[in-house]
Amino acid sequence: VIMNQGVDNNELYSGVDSKLTDIGDNWAKGHINYCFTLGIIAGRGDGRFDPAANVTGAEAAKMLLVAAGYQSAIEGFTGANWEVNTNVRANAVGLYDGLDINPSQGLTRDSAAQMVYNILDVEQVTYKYTMVANGDGTFTSVTEIDKTADNKTVLEDKFGAVKVEGVVVANEVADLNSSKKNDNKVLVGSALDAGKTKIVITNGGKDEDQNEYTGTQTFKVSTGLDQLGRTVRLYVKTGSSAANAKVFGSVIVTDDNKVVTDASDDSINSVADDNSLDIVSGTKVATNYADLTDLSSDAAKADGTHGVQKILIDNNDDGDVDYVLLTTYVFGKVTGKSTSSDGSLTVNYSGAATLSVDDKDDVVGFDDVARNDYVL
Repeated sequence: VIMNQGVDNNELYSGVDSKLTDIGDNWAKGHINYCFTLGIIAGRGDGRFDPAANVTGAEAAKMLLVAAGYQSAIEGFTGANWEVNTNVRANAVGLYDGLDINPSQGLTRDSAAQMVYNILDVEQVTYKYTMVANGDGTFTSVTEIDKTADNKTVLEDKFGAVKVEGVVVANEVADLNSSKKNDNKVLVGSALDAGKTKIVITNGGKDEDQNEYTGTQTFKVSTGLDQLGRTVRLYVKTGSSAANAKVFGSVIVTDDNKVVTDASDDSINSVADDNSLDIVSGTKVATNYADLTDLSSDAAKADGTHGVQKILIDNNDDGDVDYVLLTTYVFGKVTGKSTSSDGSLTVNYSGAATLSVDDKDDVVGFDDVARNDYVL
């Protein structure tokens, strides 16, 4: 299905005569014929495919590698040592990443799915042929992978999409760079329109994973508070600007992030030290998800404040804190609520201080809260 750019052509290939004797009316007959014809599978070598047998990790790897352009005859994916040669190449390209399997044993469905997912990120290969002089007037043709070729990944070639990685700096919940203040000169921040996410791309450029999207781009996809300041991965259709590009699936927070949340009165420096992290000159701080600025050494050393939560984010797994998010929590009494128009809520806290929210969509639990309730 991947080879057919996402189209299931099982029925179309069911009439192809692959000479395999035991696939009869098997549900996957078209797929089997297709893969056999292209050399992705070879069967048992005696005219049988053995469709009821469990596929091993090595067998699945061989199929996927051939789908990515590796040639069985050149790579030694046939013959007595086919399994060893397959596993060596599969490990080299990351086909077994995220798995803890014995490639000689039957493969579970989830492991098979992981391998299919991994092959999408593998560059397709092409070969080059070089004539080498033997010294006796004869020449030998040497075949090797062309490492200078600018080949697309399977994902890009078959689906016209690229993997984009970067740090979320704004979405429909908040904009870390916002400096918007209200009429009383109090920082209130802002956010993007619903369904939009701004990302500082970290894998874009000529010598990077992809060259389609670079710099800082805003994509049509939703993210939340738990993505802000974190490195994420998304799969994007190529051929149009980020603002109009289709994003496949959801935005994924990568394993590169180390996030520490602390609500004590410890200093930012102390929290970092306790978690094997370093505050560096490039560390940024945002207060209540806005006004992103350089974190001063004095602020990092200052004791924390009760009611202010500190989130320290190392988003590239280098041990340095990239973002510190300071979020203020207050406890107050609901003194007014309206359900008309966009809805509104008024909360009194810390004596005479008042917080007014003019859109019920900005209040978690709006429908459940009533006047005189106490809320965070």
